[in-house]
Amino acid sequence: KPAFRAKITGQAITVQLSKGDLVDPLKALEMGQPGDVIVVDAGGDLNTSVCGGLMGGLAQNRGIRGMIIDGAGRDTDELEDINWPIWTRAITPKGTHTMFSGRKEELSINVPIACGGVVVNPGDFVVADLMGVTVIPQERAAEVVALAQEQAQREEETRKWVAQGKTVEDLLNEFGRI
Repeated sequence: KPAFRAKITGQAITVQLSKGDLVDPLKALEMGQPGDVIVVDAGGDLNTSVCGGLMGGLAQNRGIRGMIIDGAGRDTDELEDINWPIWTRAITPKGTHTMFSGRKEELSINVPIACGGVVVNPGDFVVADLMGVTVIPQERAAEVVALAQEQAQREEETRKWVAQGKTVEDLLNEFGRI
């Protein structure tokens, strides 16, 4: 879920962290390009946050649009203030050991990962909003965009009928669905 109301799209920079030895994914910030979305496999850890307000500010400065974490985040008030969103399984104040140990090498960047049980490859397209996160494989992006545009057009036409006071029966007769 998002930490606050937000919507982003972009291409994935993937990060694989070492389960049980989480570090801040700072290298991803260095590699990120404007429009990217960082997607982190933190092993579903709900007790150790891998992103907070300072990291969000640094990422925002580079034009990175947000972060999806299969794990926890922190500083959601600060992130909301700067309008830099994260999607996480949990929010916790406990950070990684990076600030104490100085270690930040225990991660792999731009490798295939699993995030929330979904395989994410570097460059895949990410769409995230209040309803959740969708990952579109890069090789299917054109096809998925065309299908999404068709669906949006159908739904817009249906909304017009609803606004005119049509009934469920009217909609089913006209569109075969609601």
